[in-house]
Amino acid sequence: MKNKLLLLTLIIISVFLLGNIKYIYKENTLYKQSDILDYSENRYESSNLISRNKAIKMATYIISDVLNIDIDSENSQIYINIYRGGSNSGDYNWNINWTKNDFSGNYSVDINSNTGEINDIYVTENINYKLETSDELSNKEIVSLVSDLTSALGFDLDDYNLNIKTTKDNNFNNIKTKYKICTFTKKNQSNDRFVITIDCRGGKITQYIRNPIKEVN
Repeated sequence: MKNKLLLLTLIIISVFLLGNIKYIYKENTLYKQSDILDYSENRYESSNLISRNKAIKMATYIISDVLNIDIDSENSQIYINIYRGGSNSGDYNWNINWTKNDFSGNYSVDINSNTGEINDIYVTENINYKLETSDELSNKEIVSLVSDLTSALGFDLDDYNLNIKTTKDNNFNNIKTKYKICTFTKKNQSNDRFVITIDCRGGKITQYIRNPIKEVN
């Protein structure tokens, strides 16, 4: 009888402790890199989740190495946020964001902390367009522009159908440019898709979204 009471007591204490775990960082709170210099990877991270440091490495690789954007620490600030992926989702997502010190560019990568999948990428830059630069891109040029990114994300473009929609908008200098909204849908699996938006005149990727809930405009 005493053993049963002891076991019951231990179970109650365990449930109480599990229900009152205090996390080192709050959800939906923006942190600068300097705010978390004392962060301990081994102390605060679960081994089965994408850690903060790994998320930063993944995002840095995409922005710096794949998209070839300079995010040197002397010229930009990095911000890190973790948030829940929707009210009905148990997943948490890392948002890694860089802002240029002169506000000429902003770069953002969202990563699912459970799976490591990159949810979306946003690139906003103040580009000085040349009027003589064409704002047309052929399908071949589009595939060439996105191939490094799709390869880094693990996609084989031969497995996907490509649908392209064109839209027009003004850039920072009020020069119109066309944007190609490229939807890649897996053959025979319409719910598996991703969208990449390209600034035609700048020849740059401005957005990537994995399995968007609504149509990208």
